[in-house]
Amino acid sequence: MALGVVVLLAAFGCGSSGGSDVSAGTGKKGVSAAGSSMQTVTYAGVKFDVPADWPVYDLTAAPTTCVRFDVNAVYLGHANPNMECPAGIIGRAETVQVEPNDALVTRWIEGDGSAAQQVNGLSALVDTTSSTRREVIAKLDAPHVVVEITYSDDDSNAQQILHSVRGT
Repeated sequence: MALGVVVLLAAFGCGSSGGSDVSAGTGKKGVSAAGSSMQTVTYAGVKFDVPADWPVYDLTAAPTTCVRFDVNAVYLGHANPNMECPAGIIGRAETVQVEPNDALVTRWIEGDGSAAQQVNGLSALVDTTSSTRREVIAKLDAPHVVVEITYSDDDSNAQQILHSVRGT
């Protein structure tokens, strides 16, 4: 059963004529404040840190991958409308999706629901209304990506991931 999932998070290159640069676990590995090992994910002009045990999925290379917000994972690129998802997905976990900021992005809310911010020297608009949906959404000006980070209860890890986003 295909699950209609809308996506938003910071990364670009997917769908561009120049190809995408995807790597996981490259660069910094460290220990977070919570004591868990971290990995740096690099995707089309941005880097960000997530727990090392989170799987990383390149949606361009594996377009039928189900973008699930009920398991901890990282998704790079746009979700395919024909992704193969199991029936009965419930719950909310911490996930990251980074995708190009183009016509396929459907979740971005601009206007009164956004605030300009600097994220590691990158100009971004952050959706200030997304906490009601338990997500943090940011649109970066350059590189032109949208980052969506979901969480179950507390947004502290989502904020930590957002503030780890930086240019390559």
